[in-house]
Amino acid sequence: NQMEWFRALQDMKEKNKVDLVFNCADLGIYREIAFESHIASFMEVLKIPFTGSGSAVLRSTLDKYITKLYTQEMGIPTPQVQLLSQWDEVGDGMSEKRNGQKFPVILKQRNSYGSYGMTKDSVMYTPEQVHDKVKEIQGKKGDLTQWVLEEYLEDAEFKELSCFFVGNVTRS
Repeated sequence: NQMEWFRALQDMKEKNKVDLVFNCADLGIYREIAFESHIASFMEVLKIPFTGSGSAVLRSTLDKYITKLYTQEMGIPTPQVQLLSQWDEVGDGMSEKRNGQKFPVILKQRNSYGSYGMTKDSVMYTPEQVHDKVKEIQGKKGDLTQWVLEEYLEDAEFKELSCFFVGNVTRS
C-alpha cells in the first residue's frame, strides 16, 4: 500500500533518520511505471531532499508527445511527431510526404515506458501502412490520441553515435 510506504517515510523523517533519498526507482512503486513520479511527490510533500528529477518532470516524460513538444520548443533537433489522431486520411496524395509527415515513420504508444509495445511492424514506410494501422486500432476501439506517429531515423544516421557518462576515462 502506497500510504503505508508514505507513513513509514514520514515517521523516519520525524525521527531525523533520513537526510537524503537516492531516488533510483525508475520503475515506480511496485514496478508500475505510472507511479514513478509518486516517489518524488512523496519527497516533495515531506520536504526530504532527494536525487533525480522532480515529480512534474517525471510525469511529463511519461508522455512521449508532450516530451517531444518540449524538446522542439527548446530548439533541440528532434524527429517530427504528431498524434495518430491528427493523421489526415483524406490527404492529397501518397507522395513521400503526406500531411507534412516524412516517411518512414514509427508508431509508438504515447504513455509507455521506453520502447514497450513496439515491434518490427511499428516502422511504416507508406501512408497505406499508416491507414491500415489506424483502421486496426479503431477496430479494437482504441483511442488514436494514445498513439504517437514519429519520423523514423534510419540506422545509417546513428552509425557514429557514441554515448558516454561524464567522468568516464577515454578508452584507447
